[in-house]
Amino acid sequence: MPSLSTPSIVASIDSPGAGVVFEKFTFLMTGNIRKESNYRISSILYAVEELIKEKNNIQLNIAGFIEDKKYFFSKIRSLKLEDNVVFLKKYTQKEAPKIYKQADAYITMSYQDNCPTAVLEAMACGLPILYSSSGGVPELVGKEAGLGIKVQKSWQKTYVPSKFAITNGMKEIIGNKKNMSLASRERAVEYFDIKKWALDHGIPEDKFIDLGFINNHAMLEHLREIDLGIFPNRCEGGTNLVAMEAMASGIPCIIAKNTGQIDLTNENHCFVLH
Repeated sequence: MPSLSTPSIVASIDSPGAGVVFEKFTFLMTGNIRKESNYRISSILYAVEELIKEKNNIQLNIAGFIEDKKYFFSKIRSLKLEDNVVFLKKYTQKEAPKIYKQADAYITMSYQDNCPTAVLEAMACGLPILYSSSGGVPELVGKEAGLGIKVQKSWQKTYVPSKFAITNGMKEIIGNKKNMSLASRERAVEYFDIKKWALDHGIPEDKFIDLGFINNHAMLEHLREIDLGIFPNRCEGGTNLVAMEAMASGIPCIIAKNTGQIDLTNENHCFVLH
């Protein structure tokens, strides 16, 4: 079964980054950020501008696909943050641990994100999480592994924490890095290692296979070996593409009638979980 809880990273990082000391305290943000989500970067840039008035040894690493990069280069120059912001190249899943190990903490202001795997990956690497307290992230991080900044709840409008709220959150993360790092790694191992979860729930080790991360072009090879697809997923942000691929391959499926899976559920072509 392809894992949804980043076991490859949970299993491959032996110790958190609590003992690593960088010349600058480095925050990391990642993502596939389109123009309509520019707020995810802009909000943090304004906070960094404010923070370096007190602490100049701050760095923000931005990794992933950034559609509006030229705009942000201009914004960084106008805020005089050239020495504090670094754009990293788009990275592969195998390169992810190296990217996380270059940071002291992870930061995301994504609003109403359901279950961002990047947060789980960062926790598996022992990074404290500073986040917009919305969507599914508070459930992932818990009370000890990071800090959530309160925002108004809405499904019609995007709300972003204030510059000063983010700045104060960054200060708190810096001051509590060691304890939060340890808590972050421990929580990732305890709750999000799929192998441990399966064994804890009485599933014999010889009855499941963790395939780890699979590139899309390799899915067909694995779909050929499947007799039944089971998708009890909740809070899918969009249409479940893996479920669609399984159905397109003629595999009988059990699908929960939730959010992004609702359009796939029909009693005529799958067993529907209500």
